[in-house]
Amino acid sequence: MPWMPEVFTAPIAEARHAEDVAHANDAIAYYEGILAGESDALVRSFAVQPRVDDPRVVHVEGAEELRTFVSETSDWLRERDAVVENVALTRTQTRTVEEVVLHLAVGSG
Repeated sequence: MPWMPEVFTAPIAEARHAEDVAHANDAIAYYEGILAGESDALVRSFAVQPRVDDPRVVHVEGAEELRTFVSETSDWLRERDAVVENVALTRTQTRTVEEVVLHLAVGSG
């Protein structure tokens, strides 16, 4: 059934919003954090040891490896004038999954 917020009264809608906020975690937006060079914030956003599967570098595991990855990826994205287009965000108490489209500038070659 599709979500139709217009059919709920204000108190019910407010209660649902408060419930969503209570169940959210403290994760920060992944690519926005990378572009900002916020490696420490990204490390802290993991509930356990950081683990990332990335198509460019395959697998990143551990805080120091993630910090290095963030630095290198931030440079790579900046070189290509990357723009992050947010598509979807799913948050629970223990996990955040975000879907984005990265727009990258391509050289004249």
